[in-house]
Amino acid sequence: MPTLLVDFIGLIALLCGLSSYAMPQRKTMLFVSSGSTLIWALYFLLKGAHTAAAVILVGAVRILVGAYAVHWAQLARLSATAGFLFIVCTFSYWTWAGISSLPSTLAALFLTVASLNFPQQRLRYSFLLGDCLWIWNGFAVDSVFGALSAFAGLAVNSILLLRSSDYRSRLQFTQVQGISV
Repeated sequence: MPTLLVDFIGLIALLCGLSSYAMPQRKTMLFVSSGSTLIWALYFLLKGAHTAAAVILVGAVRILVGAYAVHWAQLARLSATAGFLFIVCTFSYWTWAGISSLPSTLAALFLTVASLNFPQQRLRYSFLLGDCLWIWNGFAVDSVFGALSAFAGLAVNSILLLRSSDYRSRLQFTQVQGISV
């Protein structure tokens, strides 16, 4: 497949992924994110990074399950987590290509646990580590768009975390000063 076409697919995946952050509703955001994830799977498959493609494909399903898992009982969430961890490990084993497979496998394992079990604020912090692992993956498999996407995710999640911390500290300050908000 021509490199230019593969890069174009990476660009489309990057733009879809970034646009998911702008979606006004949670479910819309998750569906766009899942669609972006499917495009990333195709991109990494065409790049020859089969482990990344396989675990990203699992991630697309995990994103949709995660949208509903927040309402599940703890046993159901743990069972779903165990099932996804097993699938990620199995796919990683089948597609293992040496050290270049390590970052995508670690990212998928970590984000599986986080996305199905962590509350919103801890999940955002988890995304920071996940993005760092995907940056590593981008360099490991020579994927400019993969690394750019992970850098963008790292930036967006950092900004959202800083804003939420800033908002909380301002809210606490106004409560201490007796100012109504």
